[in-house]
Amino acid sequence: MQAPTRSRVKNQQNCAASDTITITAILDLPINFLSDTAYICRYQTTTLRAIGNNAAYLWNNGATTPAITVYQAGFYSLTVSNTDGCGATDTIRVQELTCIEGIFIPSAFTPNRDGLNDTFKPIVYDDIESYEFMIFSRWGELIFSSKTPGVGWDGTVKGKPMPAGNFVWKLVYIEVGGEEVRKGGNGVLVR
Repeated sequence: MQAPTRSRVKNQQNCAASDTITITAILDLPINFLSDTAYICRYQTTTLRAIGNNAAYLWNNGATTPAITVYQAGFYSLTVSNTDGCGATDTIRVQELTCIEGIFIPSAFTPNRDGLNDTFKPIVYDDIESYEFMIFSRWGELIFSSKTPGVGWDGTVKGKPMPAGNFVWKLVYIEVGGEEVRKGGNGVLVR
């Protein structure tokens, strides 16, 4: 505890007054609660998370949670208040990385439910505006179709496992701001 501090003031009419204040503690401001930099790919998201525990959070986008998901590069700021009521603001720079772009289609898959390579689907590294992925049997029968990137075929036809062998796939998509692209090929189901 520090000794009392006495202040004396005068107004324009030369009247004087004084008061005393005792500072009982010097409270710390929150500091370093955001990393300096985070990274993001153009077609992905990243999560920004406050370091440590604070009583209140306010991001520059209006969120009041300790973490936010961001969709583009830029500067993001966070104002926090600790349990003592002290507040501070920190800023993080989200930099865009040069990442893999495009759509890649595997050549085979093993739907054995081991958690590895259990579905056949395109791997999408782009912003997609329109998408349709189709699987056909060797005889041209449509056995699977999806309009949602990331949803793949599990190797079944009408609820029953399809035997090992070849199949045909077709993909039609439009990247954001692009032209329609049509691709097709063969795949192998391995059991």
